[in-house]
Amino acid sequence: MGVLLCPVCLSRRVVLYLGGYAGKIYKCQDCGYVGPLILEVDEDEYKKLVDKMARHQAQPPVR
Repeated sequence: MGVLLCPVCLSRRVVLYLGGYAGKIYKCQDCGYVGPLILEVDEDEYKKLVDKMARHQAQPPVR
């Protein structure tokens, strides 16, 4: 099983909120997102994503 990520804020703090016959609903404990869509990536891809986001945030905005 991979790492579960929130599709809004990419947090790993995602929990199963509801589940049953109709499917699963997840909740992000950081941004409050609630919904069926969740990202699942393996650990290596998660590390690459975090590195890419850190580099992107470190760059000054283009004017």
